[in-house]
Amino acid sequence: MTACLQAYDAVDLDPYGSPTQLLDGAVQAVAEGGLLLVTATDMAVLCGNNGEACWGKYGSYPLHRAYCHEMALRILLAAIEVCCSSCCTTFCETQSVVTPVVCLMLSKMLGKLCRMSGNLCRMSRNLSGMLETCLKC
Repeated sequence: MTACLQAYDAVDLDPYGSPTQLLDGAVQAVAEGGLLLVTATDMAVLCGNNGEACWGKYGSYPLHRAYCHEMALRILLAAIEVCCSSCCTTFCETQSVVTPVVCLMLSKMLGKLCRMSGNLCRMSRNLSGMLETCLKC
C-alpha cells in the first residue's frame, strides 16, 4: 500500500472480525496527533479459544485465563504498534507512537481509541512486554 497523500484527524476502523488486514492503511491515513479507533469483533480468537488463529492474525498467542479480556486489549494494541513501526520503516519517518486513550470491552467486541503523535515510532516497540504465567497455579 502506498503512503496517503492526505492525512485525517480521525480514522475509524470497524470491520466485521479482525482488523489486522486493514491496519496498515488506517495507520498511514492518520495525521500526526490524530485519533485511530480500532474495533475487533473476534473475541473468541483474542481470548484464547483458537490460539493458532490469533497467532496468524495478530502475531500473539493468547492464554484462555480469567484475565483474557485484558490480554485481548493488549494483543490488539500490540498489533497496532507493530503496524505503526512497520509503516515508519517502510513509508515515512513521520508516523507516530501509539498512545491508548480509551479501551473498551463490550460483550463480543473490543474497541481502542489511540492517539498517534510524535516522531517516536522506534520507541513504540519497547513499550510492549511479554507475559509469563504459571499453568499449574
